[in-house]
Amino acid sequence: MSEQAYASTESIMAEALAAKGVPVTPDAPANTSGLMGAPAPTEAEGMVRSGAYSSSLTEDIMASALADAGKLPSTDGATEATPSPIEVNPGRTAQEAEAFAVGAGIEPGLAKFYSGRIEKALREPAMAPDAQRQATADTHAAMVREFGDDAEGYGRVARREFALLARDHPNLPAILERTNLGNDMHLIKSLIARAADRELKARGYKK
Repeated sequence: MSEQAYASTESIMAEALAAKGVPVTPDAPANTSGLMGAPAPTEAEGMVRSGAYSSSLTEDIMASALADAGKLPSTDGATEATPSPIEVNPGRTAQEAEAFAVGAGIEPGLAKFYSGRIEKALREPAMAPDAQRQATADTHAAMVREFGDDAEGYGRVARREFALLARDHPNLPAILERTNLGNDMHLIKSLIARAADRELKARGYKK
């Protein structure tokens, strides 16, 4: 990991730890102008500033994960005639996601809540492309309202946390893509809190 990437990560986690009430001095100097205004931006940060990058959780890691699985989404808005594996049995897909979430340490009540949302969304028609784009724009605006200049940094934290979960449940990217849960602020903040909790344990603040 480069020094710049390490410093960005440390700044992000320092913010998360502070939100938990734990004052932490990062190993690298904090960026007082916010992650969006960091000097010598990374390629991704430059894309954010130019407007070529969306903060939606589904836009980047979901597309790459689907490509790896040989399930590239259609770019012309056409609907595939054959349902995807996760759509064949929405109830089973939701139950498997719930069981995985509980096994990964997610609170059972929260896992059941999202299981219900997954099943409901899979039983309904997929969102139209225009509606998906609007949902992404709304989420970006909500992230900025919630985190200000650090919105993109917290988005990266959530995406990294999701990527860790998806390693053990390959269907997760497709589920978020199909259900639009990648634009759910509650889920995004839950992922951020999960990452912060792990950092607290790693630093010895929590067992």
